[in-house]
This record gives sequence, structure tokens and C-alpha cells, in this order.
Amino acid sequence: MRTFRSIFIIFAVAVSFVLVAVERSAAQAWGEGPVVVYDQQNGGGRSQSFSIGEFQNNRGQLGSLRNDSAASVHVADGYRVRFCENEGRNGTGRCEEFGPGYHNLRYQRMASYIRVWTIGGGWGGGSVGGRGVTVYDDRDFRGRSQTFGPGRYLNNTGSLGAIRNDEASSVIVERGFRVRFCESEGTGNGGGQCEELGEGRHNLRLNDEASYIEVRREGGWGGGGWGGGNSGGGSGNMVIVYSERDQRGDEQSFGVGTFRNDQRGLGNIKNDDATSIYVPRGYRVRICDNDGSSRGSGQCEEYGPGSRNLRYNDRMSYIRVWRTIF
Repeated sequence: MRTFRSIFIIFAVAVSFVLVAVERSAAQAWGEGPVVVYDQQNGGGRSQSFSIGEFQNNRGQLGSLRNDSAASVHVADGYRVRFCENEGRNGTGRCEEFGPGYHNLRYQRMASYIRVWTIGGGWGGGSVGGRGVTVYDDRDFRGRSQTFGPGRYLNNTGSLGAIRNDEASSVIVERGFRVRFCESEGTGNGGGQCEELGEGRHNLRLNDEASYIEVRREGGWGGGGWGGGNSGGGSGNMVIVYSERDQRGDEQSFGVGTFRNDQRGLGNIKNDDATSIYVPRGYRVRICDNDGSSRGSGQCEEYGPGSRNLRYNDRMSYIRVWRTIF
């Protein structure tokens, strides 16, 4: 009997550890979420992005953001965030809420609870990375939807939002944007059969097959092409990294957030391939040659607005973008 009881206790403890690990893994699948929280005012310091859900310090769900450290936040279009000083259902104690935009918190360095949701509830057409195209999982613009701004979104990195793998069926492309769908992620550039669409309302030829979605602006980004071009200028509120000197060659745009090679976050710029950069007004960027911690490691360099050739040529494995003007 004693032996049986010991085995049962060991089994129960093992199950408890597994459940905790599963819960923590699910809670920490942040990806590059629509809300980015910073531990300093005006988008400075350490940052952590959050997708839809509730995140509590006492469950270890705040990631690289330490307890009682939130000081500023960026909220994407279509989303809302709630900060509270205590954990609990919907947060307790002093709380504050913000909609889209850039905000310094009123109750700084007090948050132990963060909740993110879409305006109107559900994913419901929420935006990842800004406006551009809205993808639907049924034909004729019906069913579940997700809006994507400029960037690359891969199923194997969990960045398709409300659109599950192999479910995209129709799309609305806003003026000034193009979208590319591919049936496989490839090496981060799309693979298999692909189709490219411009402004308008379209049912997809590759119905229920897309695992890769890429959104770009028309004109100014290599003429709207894919994987190359010479813009030599800006693209609104996006930092652009180039594979060649003087803003030439392959390019990839980055919004506010942290992007690492070991997390497949560099998109069209391969590891150790960045050579020049464009930073728009109101932004700052940090580039490092190692993924390292949330701040990168190894040789690093930081830049404010302007076009530059990188000091550490062909070494980038980490890039972080933040706002300097709120």
C-alpha cells in the first residue's frame, strides 16, 4: 500500500509540472503581438509584445517585462489594453485602459496585470502591424477575418492571427497595398504556389491553401515588387533594413517591436546580411550581431532618423524598433 501511495504521489507531481508547463507555454506565445509594452516612458527601455488574452505576473506571464515596470505602450489599430496594479479577474486595484496609439501610463511601474482585446470583441478584423489588407476564411468576404499591415506572416511562427493555416479564402486590399499568398512558408519568403493581388476585393485562386501572407505598399518599396528594390526613402512609420549599401538590394520593413533571427523574425533580410538602414522621424533602432537577451548582445549600434550604412556590416541577428516621440 505504501509503495502504491508513493507511486501515486510521484505521478501527481509529474502531472502538475506538465500542466504548469503547458499553461505557461500557452500564455507566453506572444509572437509580435498588437500591443507592445515598455518599461520606460516614450517607448524606451525593455519591451514585450502581447497578443489577445490576459497576462498576470503571479503566473509568470509578463515575459521580459518585469512586475511593476510598465511605463508606456503602443496599441495597434483595432485593439485595446487594460493595465491593473493587482492580478485577479479583469485586474484589481488601480487600473487604466488605452485604445490605438502611443501612450505613457498614468500609473507607471505598477502593473501586475495586462489584458488585450479587440475593439468590438474577438479578433474581428483586428490589425497586425497596421492597416493594409483584410483576409477572410470564407469566400465573398465572410467568416472570420484578420487585418494585416506591411510585413510577412507565417503559419509556422504563429503570426496569422485569426486566420488559421490553410483557411484564407478571400481578401480586401486597400489602396496603396499589395498582398502575396503562398501555400507554404518556404524559407521565410513563401514557397510552393503563390498568387499576388493588388487593390480590390478578391476571392483567392489558392482557396484554403495559404500558410504565408506578405503585405507591401505599392510604389516606393522597389516599385511594389517582392524581395528587392531601391526605395532610398521612407515608408511612413516603418524602419527599412537593406542587404546592400546605400539603401539598395533586398529589403525588409519593421514596425515597433523586437525581431530576432533565432525566432525567424528577420523576414526578407537573412541572418548576417543587413548593410544599410532607413529610420523614419520619431523612431530609433538598435541592431546587434547576436540574438542574446531581449536587448541583443555582442556588438550593437543604435540610430535615430535618417538613412545610413551600418557600422557592423553583414552582422545583424537582432533588431529592436521603438518610438521616441509619443
